[in-house]
Amino acid sequence: MRVREQEGVIIALDGEVAKVRVSRHLDCDSCDACAGEGAAVLDAYNAIKADVGQRVSIEMEEANMLKAAFIVYFLPLIGTFIGFLIGYWIAHKYMLPPVPVEVAASVIALGISVFYMRRYDRAMAGISKMPKINGTLSS
Repeated sequence: MRVREQEGVIIALDGEVAKVRVSRHLDCDSCDACAGEGAAVLDAYNAIKADVGQRVSIEMEEANMLKAAFIVYFLPLIGTFIGFLIGYWIAHKYMLPPVPVEVAASVIALGISVFYMRRYDRAMAGISKMPKINGTLSS
């Protein structure tokens, strides 16, 4: 299991979960999912009970990051393409107009992909799967 370390500043606390502003890294350059120039905000398990304003070191499992990236970027694309293929097959099998059936099947498959992404997001929200704050850094 490979772990990636990042540095950040705690901007808010909610029980054992801290909102941490971290510098964006090369993996973030093409994403733009987070607000702010050059920074992203993520939730991290505050195992060391650090306070707001402290600089901290965070560790994240790379496997979780890669799995999340796959689900966010490729699952909708693959789902839409599979929906298109199913629509194509249905349209030709039942002699229906192909474009509306292909579009409808693609939209349905995209909806299923989004539904799965939301379920995955809820499953990953547990503290055991979150990035963890493993130490404070001097200013």
